[in-house]
Amino acid sequence: MERIDKSFTVQWLGPFDKLEGLNDYFKGENGLDKGLFNFYYFEARKTMRSKPCCYFGIHKKNDGITKRLTKSHSHYKEVKDFKYVNIWIGSLGRKKDQTIANVDLVETLFIRAYKDIVSENDRKKKSLPAENVTVINYWYDEGNHLKHRKKNETCGFHDVICYVEKEFHKGNLSRKKDF
Repeated sequence: MERIDKSFTVQWLGPFDKLEGLNDYFKGENGLDKGLFNFYYFEARKTMRSKPCCYFGIHKKNDGITKRLTKSHSHYKEVKDFKYVNIWIGSLGRKKDQTIANVDLVETLFIRAYKDIVSENDRKKKSLPAENVTVINYWYDEGNHLKHRKKNETCGFHDVICYVEKEFHKGNLSRKKDF
């Protein structure tokens, strides 16, 4: 049996179709503390049939994700006018896990595990996580309610991602069965 060095939950909130929607969420009564969110992912398409442009990023400081993910963000400004945009923000499930080292480890896991999906960050695409790590993703809507994702929903991450002994394992738990 292999050793899992670290395990985390990432609570994803979204999708938002524009940054204005994300900012409105934080101003609303359901809005959580901006400082809780260290991860962001966006997917954009010019048309529904075009190949998506996908980007996974982090904000290492706990001073608010909206300080990093802005209209002037180098990758977001390339896609902000696309017809189909989905933005997800993610938070480690326990505040004590929100260290720079853990955020970096989780980023490396995502970018390497999904290197064929996410654009940019060639260095991370070639890197392996420094430790055996498992991430369980939970998906929430703008009302902070747990979601059951549908097969055709856009965020391309699996519910469980494991890196153990130089191998990646991925799977889903949250999808409802089709009856």
